[in-house]
Formats: sequence, C-alpha cells, structure tokens
Amino acid sequence: TKLALWHDMLRVSGMSPKGKAAPERLFVTHSFLISVARMVTHSLTRGPVDWKHALRDGFAGWVLGWRRGVVWASGLWEIVRRYDWQRRRGDVLRSLYERFVPEADRKVFGEFYTPDWLAAMMVEQVLDDRWLENAIQKAEDAVQNQAEFKGRGVLDPSCGSGTFLYHAALRMLEAPAMGGLTPTQKADVAALLLNGIDVHPVAVEIAKANLMRVLPAEPSAGESALRVHLGDSLLAAEDRGSLFGHAKGSMRLVTPEEREILIPVEFVKQEGFADSMRRLVDAAASGDPVPRAVLNRVPRERRDDLRRSRDELETAIGKEGNSVWTWYAVNIAAPHLLSERKVDRIVANPPWVKLAHIQEPRRKRAMETLGDRLGLQAGGKQSPHLDIATFFVLRARDLYLNTPGTDPAVWLVKKSALKAGHWEPFRAKHEKTLTQSIDLEPLQPFGGGDARRCCLLMEHLHLVERHVRSLLPEAQQRVPVTGPHLQARLRSVPGGAARPKPEDSWSAVAPRIQFVPVPDPLPQARSDYGTGEFRQGATIVPHVLLVAERTSPSFGRIRVRTRRSQHRPWSDVPPQEVEIPKRWLSKLYRSVEMLPFVASSGTTRAIIPVDDRGELDLDSALEEAAWQLLNQIYEQHRGQGRTTPRTLAKQIDFAGKLSSQPRNETFDWRMVLYPRSGDIMRAARTTAGTGYVDSTLYWYVASSDSEAGYLTTLLNAPCLRRAFFEARRSGRDFHLHPWRNVPIPRYDGGNRWHVKLAVLCESAEKAATDVADRLQARSSQASQEKLSRAIRQQLSATGIFRAIDQIAARLLPEQAVLGLPNLIQRSPT
Repeated sequence: TKLALWHDMLRVSGMSPKGKAAPERLFVTHSFLISVARMVTHSLTRGPVDWKHALRDGFAGWVLGWRRGVVWASGLWEIVRRYDWQRRRGDVLRSLYERFVPEADRKVFGEFYTPDWLAAMMVEQVLDDRWLENAIQKAEDAVQNQAEFKGRGVLDPSCGSGTFLYHAALRMLEAPAMGGLTPTQKADVAALLLNGIDVHPVAVEIAKANLMRVLPAEPSAGESALRVHLGDSLLAAEDRGSLFGHAKGSMRLVTPEEREILIPVEFVKQEGFADSMRRLVDAAASGDPVPRAVLNRVPRERRDDLRRSRDELETAIGKEGNSVWTWYAVNIAAPHLLSERKVDRIVANPPWVKLAHIQEPRRKRAMETLGDRLGLQAGGKQSPHLDIATFFVLRARDLYLNTPGTDPAVWLVKKSALKAGHWEPFRAKHEKTLTQSIDLEPLQPFGGGDARRCCLLMEHLHLVERHVRSLLPEAQQRVPVTGPHLQARLRSVPGGAARPKPEDSWSAVAPRIQFVPVPDPLPQARSDYGTGEFRQGATIVPHVLLVAERTSPSFGRIRVRTRRSQHRPWSDVPPQEVEIPKRWLSKLYRSVEMLPFVASSGTTRAIIPVDDRGELDLDSALEEAAWQLLNQIYEQHRGQGRTTPRTLAKQIDFAGKLSSQPRNETFDWRMVLYPRSGDIMRAARTTAGTGYVDSTLYWYVASSDSEAGYLTTLLNAPCLRRAFFEARRSGRDFHLHPWRNVPIPRYDGGNRWHVKLAVLCESAEKAATDVADRLQARSSQASQEKLSRAIRQQLSATGIFRAIDQIAARLLPEQAVLGLPNLIQRSPT
C-alpha cells in the first residue's frame, strides 16, 4: 500500500521511475532519506522520547514492520541524536540527498538546487522590511488570540528541500518586529507565515527538518505547525471540484485498490486537521467509535458523514494496511486548503522540466489541458519545448495569492524565459505582471552547462540593492536599481572577483556583484541569405556505436573501438570492438573541435557506411556483421517515442541530414561551418565533401571560395558578436537565427568591401592555424575554449580583427558595436 501511494505521488509529477527494478530501488532509497530527515526533526521536538514516533506516518513507516528494520532504525536514531542540528546554517541534508539519489533521477524532476546566497538575495527582495513588520504583527495577533489566519504569508510552491523557506525564516527571525517575543512565540509566528508545497516526498521531509533546525524553539503545536506539504501545487491532477466535491461536500481519497473514502470538507478545513485526522484514523484502526472531541469538530448535520468516513477507513485499513492514511489525507488536502487561505508573497525556483519530458500519460494529458486553459501552448515546433515553469508562475499567482493583480513574487527560471520562442505566449500573458527581469548568467549560479543559465522574474517588485558603505549596519543603504531588464555581473576588481560558491552567504556575495541595466537591443532584420540555404549536420549519436576511440589495421580492413557515451541510456553500453571496411571511417566535423577560421582542430572519425565510390550506402550496411551488431544494440536501447528512428541507419540520416551533405566527388566547392550553440559566434570554411558534419554544426555550400571567405569573416567579426548574441532565441543556440535577425548582405564579387573581407579571411586562417598548431604541439588536450581565446588574441594583436571590424561596420552599421566590451560577460571565449 505504501509503495503504491508513493508511486502515485511520483506519478503526479509525471516522472515516475522507469523499469522493473527502478521503483523498488528508489522507494528504498527514499525511505532511508525520509527516515533520516524525520529523525532529525524528531530530535528537535519536545515530543515523546520514543523515536518510533518519527516514522509513525507516511510510507517510510514500513521500516518498522519487520525486526531488522526496527534494529536498523534504532541504530540510525542513536547516530542522529548525537548531533547539534541547529549549530550549522544552511541545508546540511542536501548533500546526503545528492549522494544517494543519482543525478539522472534528480534531473527528471527538474531539480537544480538554489545556492544559499541567491536564495537569501531573493528572499530579501520579496520580504521587504515593511512587509515583515506588518505580517509578523498580524501573525502574532492570530497566535495570541487563536484566530484564523488568512491572506498573509510567503509560499514556495515547489519548495524542494526548503532552501527558500529556510532563508525566509532566518529573515523573519532577525526582523525587529520579532523583538520581545519568546523563542516559542517566534517559532509560532514563523510557522504561521511560512508555506511550502512540493511533489517530491523526500524533499518535503528535508524541508521540514531544515525549518525545525532554524527555528529558535519547537512551535506550540509541534511539528504539525509546519505548513510544508507533499502535493501537486498546480492542482492539475484533478479538478478542484473532484477533490472538494460540491455535490457531496467532501474530500475524496482513493486507495491503491480503488476504495473511496469521503471526508466532510468542514472536517478538513478546521484548524488542527492533521491531529484530528490522526485521531480519526486511530479510532478506525482500533475499532473504536469516532472520539467525541473529534466528532464535535463538524456541524451536527455532518456527523453521520464523519462516522461513515471512519467506517470507510476501517475497511481500507483492514484490507490495505495502516500508518499511511493520516499522512496521505493531510498532504492531498494541503494545496486546496492553501488556495482558499491565500498568501501575499511567493518566492520559488520552479522545476526546469519540459512538457515533452513528461511520459506518464495521465499526467501529460492533465498538463496539456492545463496549458491549453492557461493559453500557454506555443504550437508548431515550439510545442515540445513548453516549460512547466510557465504553468507554475501563472497558476500559482492565480491560486494562492490574496491579490493576484498586485502581490509581489520572485521566480528563478531558465534564461530562455527572456527570449525563447516557446516562452512567447507566457511573456504575452505576463507582461503586465513583470516589472523587472535580472539575467544571472554571468554569475553562473549553477555552474556551467547549457541547461543551467538562469534569470529572475520580479513581479510587482524592483530590485533594491544594498550597498555596504562601512561595517556599521546603520550605514547601509537600500538603493532601487532602475530599468526593466538588468544583468548581474561580477565587479571589476584587480585580479577579478571570484564567482560565488553555492554555500556563500548573501552578505559576502553582495559586494562582489553589480546590477546594470541591459541596453536596448540592436536593430534586427532578415539577411539576404534565406534560412533554407543553411542546414544542420547529422545526428551522429550515440558515440558508443558510431564514433571511433581507437583504430588499428586488420587484414585490409580496420578494427575500431568505439568511444563511451556520456548520457543515459547509452552511458550504460560498453565501448564496442568492430571490424569495418576502411572506407567506412570518415572525418567528422564537430563544434567542440571547430575554432575561429579553423574548420577542425581534432581528428575525430565516425563509422559511416559508404560504397567504393565514397557515396553514402546505408541500404547495404546490414550486409556487414559489424553494422548488424551495432544496429541490434541501438534497437535494444533506443527511445520509444513516436518520432524516434527505428534503426541506426535512420538515426544517422534522420530527416536526410546525412544524405544531403555534399561529397567531394560531386562538388568542388567550399563549405562554411558555424556552431549550433555558444556564447561567441565562430565560423570556418573547408572543402565540401572532405568529411561529415554532425548536429552540433550548421553548414552552407558557398558558390565560390571568395563567398565562403566573406561569410566566414563576417561571422567571426568582433563588432558583430553582440548582434549574433542577441539574435539567439533559446538558451545558447544560434540555430538559423543569424539569418533571420542579422541583415547580412549576399556576397557580391563587384563590391570591393566584400572582396576585401574574403582576402582578410586568408590572413586570418593562416594566423589561426599557426596558433592552433603551436598550442596543440605543447598540449594535445588543449580545449576549444582555450584555443579559440588564443586565436582571437593573436588576431587582435596583429590588427586583423581591427581591419575586419572597419569593413563589417560599413556593411552593418546598425548592428556593429566597435570595441570588445559588450553584453557577453560570462566567458572570455
């Protein structure tokens, strides 16, 4: 029963574990982590000394159902209780979670943990001094008068391990309005103002433990005072009417064996619902009637309904077990109750998950329906990229904020929110709510990686920057930073300011960064070159089946050991040893090896079936035993999506991206290459047909060597970097956007400036090749970034870049930015 309910909770996220063994493996891991978190929380309470109370509710209670489990849990308690869990600040349990839950499992939930300094900065913005004074006073009054508390508080609707709630609690506890209160009163007030929901069962328990660690004392109502719950904050799994059905006036629980339990909504909405629900469940488990004190919690006309609830629970407990129903009911109800009680502040880092990555059919349909209802479906090619974060921002404002039209919130989302096409419907709906955005990419809060570029969306707020002018608190000033769009940058100091570490405090980080207004974007217009003239390279993946790591001759053929893949499921496949015809081993052009003006700095070779004339011959490939083996492995591990190619041959020639590439025997033309993604545009030319281009590059066959040189030089021009940077419409990807947004003129052999750029390309190629050869002779492991930086430095020192910029600025005066300083602050490459 517990396993089934746990699995249902994960299914709500649309990311339930796949495979036969995965659910049980993850269930045991989650049970362990929850046991630790529960015992940490229990060690901070004044409740019963018996540690078993820590595991009395929830699915981890199965550990106590067998002798060895009790022995293990007892030993765990002896370890946990030795520590002073309040002594160290920050999320001390996060590393434990990251250690035991594989990164691949965390990634499917869109889990990117917010660094402490950034969480504290966001909390400082949304919980301003005036709000703190007012909210704390209101909460204190409610605590003293035991009154209902509505319309106030801060919510994280995707709270994870509670980082934002932890820092919000710290800010509240340090507020002047808390002065004069006892530790218990402070804990009661903070617990009343802090609200969290998350779909991940482990994260919620860690969040509760972290909150208990930061509070100065246990709240008067104990752990149950903490308003942190497991649930679907989007309320997308079921319509609100189906949970609090107006016809029956009840909350509806459905057990794994599909028994229905109806609980009067008046009972659910009462203060102290968790304790009353536990007493109701205990009565059902022991065969006792509903306790009178519990029965009196509902109107007289609903008491028979509550008795029926007790009977339904008794049946479920008898058939499906106990110790889980209180936990289940309280968590199911929490988002709905909060949507009626309301808050007036939100701070969150919603999941970084695309709709296309949700594979559980029911959840996917529910999310698609919600997306349609919110008007967020972009349609066309943008549909699969729809980000679930867009749902959170709009839906949470509507559901939980007391005054959605004016209440402030701060959201940490992917940087694609600022420009990407699949965010366009969201931006249109969000225009009146958004008052400021802050690009955080130069700070790299989550380290490197394309998927971790982020920004802040400030709703009904303007950033207030705290400038520390001396060590005295009274000398601090809070200064608003104007401009609708800002960028956070490291301050220019001798030696360069170090990028913040995740565990750094905001007070330590604040002096090292500055927020500057983003200048108005450069004018954009279509190029004379059509997007149809440029093509993306072929999908030469997985590497473990297609890319050579080592080769050796073998009786007129060649033996190949393939390269290990980095991503699942292919990372689980060992490198293959195959013997193939020599002609099958082809040069592969890849972005990671392509440099400015140098087509390839590496010697990567790929297995591409060709015939004796060098023509692509995928139809005859299966006559070779090696290809039969590689294809068989591909078919065993490939994805199950409707558009996933069924064979390895169809994979590498998906959408004709391999067969459309020119061969040397057919063409004697020059080809221009540029990367699919990056911070700074780079390009090179090469002879068409000398190798195959993979999907990390785009290619164009020029009509002449001069045209290829002209385009290559413009794409590398320093003064156009910002224009190409702003042309991007998603993450770091250039795609075909340069030809849509930068008005590059078509090459004209009669235009002397065009011809001069083509001539300059030859000088730049020679200088770039000399630099690359010299550095690679010293170290064969020199990275593309290091080589590119060295080439650009040499081209600047020799004056070649200056000459290129002078001409490029003539051709594109509105897009050219002379002088290297520009928006691209993240990396010198």
